[in-house]
Amino acid sequence: MLLTAVLLGIGLTSVIQQLADVSGAAASVAQTLAAQYVALAHPEALVVAAAWCGVGQAAVYVVALWWSIRRIRARRRAMWIPLAGGALVTIASGIVYFAVALHDPAFAAWFASHSPS
Repeated sequence: MLLTAVLLGIGLTSVIQQLADVSGAAASVAQTLAAQYVALAHPEALVVAAAWCGVGQAAVYVVALWWSIRRIRARRRAMWIPLAGGALVTIASGIVYFAVALHDPAFAAWFASHSPS
């Protein structure tokens, strides 16, 4: 139960940070893409993606919290629920950011030039 509470606390701080600094999260993703691949032509599109990721992260957190409480009350293990929620949010956010990057002309041109023919 203690591990579940700690994991839910970490999840809550992550949700608060994501929602409190949406433009910062978008800027961080833009900097990472520019450092590893190519600078985006329209990095402002990442702000909307970061906002959607924050809302999705909050929704997954609420479900994980509710489900964890139900399982703890039933005296069943619940520590895997916040871990699964975090994994789900990480994968979904990566897909959202990748989809936004693929719609950027600069990244799409870079991706097309580096994909196998």
